[in-house]
Amino acid sequence: MQHGNSSAPAAAQLHGDAEADVVVVGGGFAGVTAARELDKMGVSVILLEGRDRLGGRAENITIGGGKIGNIGAQAASRHHHLAIGLAREMGVDVFPLRHDGKAVLVTEEDRIEFEIPDPKDPGWQWEDAVETLQQWDEMSKEIDPERPWEAPHAEEWDSQTVMSWLQRHVGDPITQFLVAGVVGVGASPPHQASMLGMLAYGKASGTGFASDHMFVRGWQKFDGGVQTIAVRAGERLGIGRKVYLSCVVRRIEQDGDGVLVQGDGFRAKAKRVIVAMPPHLTGRIDWRPALPGPRQALNQRIGSVGGYLTLAVYDEPFWFREGLTGHAMSPSEVVPATLDDSPKDRSYGVITCLGDPYDSSRLRTATPAERRELQLKSLAKYYGPKALKPEAFLEKDWYADPFSAGGLPLFSPGALTNCGQALRTPVGRIHWAGTETATWNVVHWEGAIHSGVRAAKEVAERL
Repeated sequence: MQHGNSSAPAAAQLHGDAEADVVVVGGGFAGVTAARELDKMGVSVILLEGRDRLGGRAENITIGGGKIGNIGAQAASRHHHLAIGLAREMGVDVFPLRHDGKAVLVTEEDRIEFEIPDPKDPGWQWEDAVETLQQWDEMSKEIDPERPWEAPHAEEWDSQTVMSWLQRHVGDPITQFLVAGVVGVGASPPHQASMLGMLAYGKASGTGFASDHMFVRGWQKFDGGVQTIAVRAGERLGIGRKVYLSCVVRRIEQDGDGVLVQGDGFRAKAKRVIVAMPPHLTGRIDWRPALPGPRQALNQRIGSVGGYLTLAVYDEPFWFREGLTGHAMSPSEVVPATLDDSPKDRSYGVITCLGDPYDSSRLRTATPAERRELQLKSLAKYYGPKALKPEAFLEKDWYADPFSAGGLPLFSPGALTNCGQALRTPVGRIHWAGTETATWNVVHWEGAIHSGVRAAKEVAERL
């Protein structure tokens, strides 16, 4: 969906009128999966993607010299069987994200190297943090991931952020930071996310919070980048045949007979449509008739945050030689966390800087050159002076991407209890997919795949 983007070859675009049983809007993992599942069932399908590429919030970036980096989705937990299965089906090599060696914690007073904790035996430094995560696991037992708003304490938990809960229930600021850091990297910023949304996230993970999943132990990387998986899946469906790029959907009309999906220079008729895009972007579509109030409210209250990524590229992953994993965190640095994104053969080194420039008064108003300098200084605090001289330094502000407008889904306080019931509820012939709608590993691209399978089955049953 979305803003004008027409750099895909003409053969990859839809021109004129077309017709199928189902139109899928959005070519991220949710949309590609929904289209693939319908195609397997013998249902005719057209997928329309506004970008000139597939993959959604997974994007490869060319570093130079044949080198590839992930400027979006980075990895998958070993528990993400759908993602890993799809990667293997598409011939993408899966390899473990390194976690042996030591991670780094930088505070205003100190720099500490530590083993990434095993939540079953965390050691004294992490004991209080793991106890808090275990408490969350107990709390989340009352949550049904399909209906978190029905939990007995739903109203209480949805009226506060994760950080306000931590400040109320956890006295030690370091423990607050450790817990917030663990969940913030993979879920949502704790100072903005609803506590109910966070507990639902933990329940939907299948492993809980006090697990290797939350501590990046056993996570998997994908040779050639995460986006490659979606691209290959779309290519198998047929670019320019069933899958069309640079097709920005402007209007969706429905009546008793079917739906009409329109954009610049194309119209696609179908019996039903699956909209697989972030809820907060669906307001850009002209809906005829207008969406009902609960769905409109949901679209405004489930937003997207973060996703500002920078890659520092080096001629080698020198941190491995120094016994470091490439994982780091800090409550005081402009780069609050890092992950290693080096390739399997370690022929070059990549450090991914995670964070949100709008959470940092220093980054928020900085020029590109100043942002680079500030972030490299943070990396030097983590990894020493070698980090100051990368071969390349690349950045992507996902807020500025018109087809994402942010990186991570955000369930803000009140969203789930007030209008969560509209998340997956069809509106006539309109159905919804996307990781925000997932009941398994919501937020992750694993959840997006899961939602695509669910939406395809839901539609097929109504044809």
